[in-house]
Amino acid sequence: REAALTVRLLEQFLRAGIEAAPALKTLNSALALRGETGGAFTTIDLLALRRSTGEATLYKYGAAPSYVNGSRGIRRIKCENFAPGLSGTAGAEPDIVRMRLKPGNTAIIASDGVVGDDDDAWLRDILTSCGDDMKQLARDTLKAAEQSSTYSDDMTVLAVRVEERA
Repeated sequence: REAALTVRLLEQFLRAGIEAAPALKTLNSALALRGETGGAFTTIDLLALRRSTGEATLYKYGAAPSYVNGSRGIRRIKCENFAPGLSGTAGAEPDIVRMRLKPGNTAIIASDGVVGDDDDAWLRDILTSCGDDMKQLARDTLKAAEQSSTYSDDMTVLAVRVEERA
């Protein structure tokens, strides 16, 4: 429920024309206040991609690492901030990573149920060997995570590939 509410509010902020960073900061403050009374929290991963230029901004709050496979290899993008709603995080800004994605670059954004801070060699192998089918990449990642997981948590995987505009 908390995640669905967070997505709904963030979507409303963005559709209203509020830039991502201030929208996330406001959302974080609201969730932190709500967390003080109910103890609830959720992580946030937001990728803003300008398809015409490949300029990308990744906003992260308490989220699992994300991965980008580019010409220089696989880049692991780790979050340093706590999840919104955890005590003491009101007003904290998200981790912001800016990059330029080029045609052929692939990114995986996944929940902490898929990948945590421990061994990620299996994910790097999947990302290295993936083809052009992002649905299959997401399915393969999810299947491997389900097989290797020793605990029960929700699992979400988003795979994105930048292609040259025709």
